[in-house]
Amino acid sequence: MLAAVIGAVVLVIIGAVIVTVVLLAGGDDGEEPKTQVTITTTVPASEPTAETGPTVDESGLPAEGPSSVVQAFLVAVNAGDCASATDLVSANFLATQGECDEGMPASFTWTLGAESIDEPARTATVTATLIDDTTSQDATFGLVVEDGGWKIDAIA
Repeated sequence: MLAAVIGAVVLVIIGAVIVTVVLLAGGDDGEEPKTQVTITTTVPASEPTAETGPTVDESGLPAEGPSSVVQAFLVAVNAGDCASATDLVSANFLATQGECDEGMPASFTWTLGAESIDEPARTATVTATLIDDTTSQDATFGLVVEDGGWKIDAIA
């Protein structure tokens, strides 16, 4: 989906450049070009793909921070999206906790807390408060670097 949007934006930009060049360069009627146009386009960074892989920061850790992964995981769980939730957990988590099932919790909200990264160990923790209709519960998400990205390895 993201690739399609970026492709459409690029096509629109190319079309605009062609129209601008034709209008400003004059036609075949012998007119001199009116002005020179330089167009600089900044394309927003896209999500990593199988071809490019995840991006890393100057420390060699994944550029997408652990809190972003926990946020995406909670969004997926709240939406009942097992496939997306499973993509955000480690192989160890799947081995010890099992596969995601469709019986995930009902709708809930959350507040992310502190994030702590241990660069040498390539691990992180993110705290959160999970809130449903009647209760709130504090949780600590343990993350590891796996396959070039942060993955949830434990929830306590």
